[in-house]
Amino acid sequence: MIFIGSDHKGYKAKEYIQSALLTGCHKVVDRGPHSIDEKINYPNITQRVCQYMNPDEDLAILIGDTGIGMSLAANKYPGIRAVCAYDMYSAKAAKKHFNANVLCIGTRETDNEDLLSLVHMWMTTDHDFDKNMIDLILTDTLPKTRRM
Repeated sequence: MIFIGSDHKGYKAKEYIQSALLTGCHKVVDRGPHSIDEKINYPNITQRVCQYMNPDEDLAILIGDTGIGMSLAANKYPGIRAVCAYDMYSAKAAKKHFNANVLCIGTRETDNEDLLSLVHMWMTTDHDFDKNMIDLILTDTLPKTRRM
């Protein structure tokens, strides 16, 4: 299942990407906003998406002005590996090297067609588990607190 959400700045791109995903026979869950007039802050839409997805099975796409704030918020949720992608290399690396289950993208500098290309690259790239296993395990076991 693919969850999708945006803040109000990413609404048009969300609708465009969701339409393409549905045309490709993907099961998509739209967590909002549901109209161009629905104003929503990125932490709220990130919560709507991340609290309902199963990080071991589902994927999610978050769309905002830059995607940076959404990636920071999404990574607060257990099991979420959210990465911002701005070009084809970063979209591919997000999945191949980091097994990102949440892709965060921004509309400020990128048009809808290019955003869709990033989504497609991310979704069709396989994770190279053997090559990156140790780094992911080490990342997952980093302490949640800091030394004072």
